[in-house]
Amino acid sequence: MKLKRRFYISWVGLRGAVPIVFATYPLLAGIDKAHMIFNIVFFISVTSILIQGTTLSIVAKWLGVALPEQAKKLTATDLLLSENPKAEMKEILITSNCFAVNKKIVELGFPKNAIIAMIIRDNNYLTPNGATIIKAQDTLIVLADKHNVFDEVYKTLKI
Repeated sequence: MKLKRRFYISWVGLRGAVPIVFATYPLLAGIDKAHMIFNIVFFISVTSILIQGTTLSIVAKWLGVALPEQAKKLTATDLLLSENPKAEMKEILITSNCFAVNKKIVELGFPKNAIIAMIIRDNNYLTPNGATIIKAQDTLIVLADKHNVFDEVYKTLKI
């Protein structure tokens, strides 16, 4: 690991937990002026945390270990929560006269770019697989990558 990163890790590292615990030992032992020792250790620990915590980004930039915003790779969660999501989610209630009732998911011929992510049945959330049987009054939580895919989903379910 490069020296700059080591320095940053030492700057970020955990501060105060162990000294505060150790400072309680004189208190528990009933040593004279132990409360003053505890107060000093506590004050130094809190001050250290405040100084280091507020300067993390500055030290990272100064050392050159911070990634610029545009260089950060987006995680799957970031992509899902972005302003222009590529996927859409809908809840679809399965009525008793629906084609999908008492059929396995694999038998439905669901569109390839849509999935049943979850099923709400009797106020319980089920994670479905191909062998899961759809029942009347189930609520399907369907994810699709485009809005017009839901037309195909509704046709497949014959709702």
